[in-house]
Amino acid sequence: MQGQDRDVVEWFSDRGLSALLDDTRLGRGGAWRALRTVVSVVVFVTRELWSGLVSTGPAMARTLPLLLGVVTFFFFTAEVWQSVGMLSGGAYTAAVLLFVVVSAAFLGSRKRLDLGALSTFDSTADLEEALAGTPLQDSGSDLEAPVTCPLTPGQTRTLRLVATVSRLVVTAVVGAGVLVFFTVLGTVAVPTQVVGAWTTVDPAVLAEIATDRRTFAVTAPLLKVAGFLAAFSALYYAVVSVVDPTMRQELRDTVTETVRGACAARLVVLRADEATDTSAA
Repeated sequence: MQGQDRDVVEWFSDRGLSALLDDTRLGRGGAWRALRTVVSVVVFVTRELWSGLVSTGPAMARTLPLLLGVVTFFFFTAEVWQSVGMLSGGAYTAAVLLFVVVSAAFLGSRKRLDLGALSTFDSTADLEEALAGTPLQDSGSDLEAPVTCPLTPGQTRTLRLVATVSRLVVTAVVGAGVLVFFTVLGTVAVPTQVVGAWTTVDPAVLAEIATDRRTFAVTAPLLKVAGFLAAFSALYYAVVSVVDPTMRQELRDTVTETVRGACAARLVVLRADEATDTSAA
């Protein structure tokens, strides 16, 4: 395999998009490809997380205070502690997973990721712009435009999976921040006696720090309520980040850039395969 071809394969693999090289001379199958894809998606999302947080920082700083202001009202509601705080492990997990599933379905829907538009290039300039930063960044002029990248159903699912997972990571960070906030707030502002009064049972104390004046305790109901509100906040942020026009302008969506670059690179690879077949004939 030539140096550039190796770079192209690694570029797609690093982003969990090796499936886009199927039916090309650079495609690699094998029983372990599914596992490699999952690992590469995790690595890619982890690598992109910091840059994504930097770009979304101003939007988060503007949205989170408003979000916390609303959700904090529910945090000090006894009914929430009586319902969520007393859920069994299985029921609580199902409730939190429901938020995750709804967030994933929303972020991965066709309206939120228009693959038809992202895989279509109206001019050579569009192709060259999409290929910037890829190993094939100097190959856009070899293609005729307008052109649309052909995608199989499996490749379409792969693109949607990578986009959904990447966006979910950012919402998970928001949820983690809310979880920490309410865990600290509950430990400081909600004594164990109050938790017992709200839940009508003696709460299980997981950790505590005693001082001369009072005891600060982390209880099981506190973690359940904080986790539930964190999952709700993550769903809220996922919806607002896509629906709100101002936030869409502030957010830099690296997912769409990656998808468009992958489609452009796939077009170049397919064109090279056609040229090879023609010369061989």
